[in-house]
Amino acid sequence: GEAYSSVTDGADAVYWNPAGLDRIERRSISVMHAAYLADIYYDFASYAQKIGKYNALGVGIQYLSARSIDRTDEFGAGAGTFSPNDLAVSLAYSRRFHGFSFSFEDEEEENREEFVLGISAKFIRSRIVETASTGAADVGLQWMPFDKWWLSVGAQNIGATLKFKKDRDDLPL
Repeated sequence: GEAYSSVTDGADAVYWNPAGLDRIERRSISVMHAAYLADIYYDFASYAQKIGKYNALGVGIQYLSARSIDRTDEFGAGAGTFSPNDLAVSLAYSRRFHGFSFSFEDEEEENREEFVLGISAKFIRSRIVETASTGAADVGLQWMPFDKWWLSVGAQNIGATLKFKKDRDDLPL
């Protein structure tokens, strides 16, 4: 159920939940290649780095591609080929708020809660026969109400609609 949003702790947080960038120690890199059926490939790479004690920055790229597909016209005659693909490039940032508390009582520093906010801006391009592109945002929150217990929430593809000529296609939110 996409529960990885709470435990992500490396450069892959650029994809899962940008708030998770906070948990890298110094630098992190993540690279993946997957071969699906019918010559469809998915590639992902990301890099993240801690900036100071409470900030982290990450960048990621996702690429989905399919083999060349034959085109035909309305009469079934060959009309060349096309190679569909999707690309997303992300820039992510996280900020830890240390000592955050919902209590009005004066708590000792070690009992204070941790709260992390992450945001990422994405450029998305989809190419079938025509090409469409858009921008989107991801937002993530992670909260540690107790030692080693993290709760998380995230929203992906906020504000994203691809427009192919006259047709609009909303990305999944």
